Amino acid sequence: MRYILFFMLVWAIPAVAEPVKVWKKEVPFAPFQTDHIKLLSVTQLEADSRAFGGLSALLKKEGQLLAVSDRAHLFQFNPDMSLVDIVPLLEKNDDELDGDHRIDAESLADAGDGLIYVSFERDDRIVPYNLAGYVMGKELPLPKEVYDLPFNDGLEAIEVSSDGRLVIVAEGPKDVPATFLWVQDPAKTWQAYKLPLSDGFRPTGLTRLPDDERMVLLERFYRPLQGVAIRLSVLNVETGQREKVLATLRSPTPLDNFEGIIAEKNEKGETILSLISDDNYSPLQRTLLMKLLLLR
Repeated sequence: MRYILFFMLVWAIPAVAEPVKVWKKEVPFAPFQTDHIKLLSVTQLEADSRAFGGLSALLKKEGQLLAVSDRAHLFQFNPDMSLVDIVPLLEKNDDELDGDHRIDAESLADAGDGLIYVSFERDDRIVPYNLAGYVMGKELPLPKEVYDLPFNDGLEAIEVSSDGRLVIVAEGPKDVPATFLWVQDPAKTWQAYKLPLSDGFRPTGLTRLPDDERMVLLERFYRPLQGVAIRLSVLNVETGQREKVLATLRSPTPLDNFEGIIAEKNEKGETILSLISDDNYSPLQRTLLMKLLLLR
């Protein structure tokens, strides 16, 4: 009986996986620059792990670059992105998330105190987690309009203002003139705005600029006969308005399904935008890390 109990206890302890090796391959590109943006690099990431892929968000936390996947895994990269720890996100009862409607993690934001917010689509929710993948509190109350969004066009991007207020952008249905942008006020109630959309682009990511309350919105365009494009815009979340378009990137620039974005200062004090793509676990797509310099 003691042996049975021993093995039951062993199986009950979550396994701690070794860091996964990440291979990086620089992708050639033609020079690209606008008045606001300069393309610095495009890097393809690969790893010998079935869990690697589907990356839909980026966040810098405690010296690590974090990402989250469509299959509810939290990725914790070391500084040079040569190694990554892959941690499953759990339910509040510590079971692993299961079912397409529960696992579709889309975005990350810093919740402070060593915690992160993870937003999920389909079963729309925002959940506080620690970096070990455990739920650390109740799901956040959401704007009432969220529950009327289409099944697979819900919460797409979240970010936190410098004073801790959440900002949410919905993907919204295709071919509509606007989508929802919600901003918390100091009382933690929601102010709803309509964010205009155009030219077939739809939101996929959001990041706050360093030392600035403005945010950069990442949008994606895709049509089978036209290919993929991305657009970067400055967003004033206090007014709910797009201030200016920084750049629109199309072929021949190496592109894929970019969904994650983060803005941070480098050692020179320059603002660098890093974008990561969701390969949908498809052999026809790639996980790309793109870096751009914000000029003005």
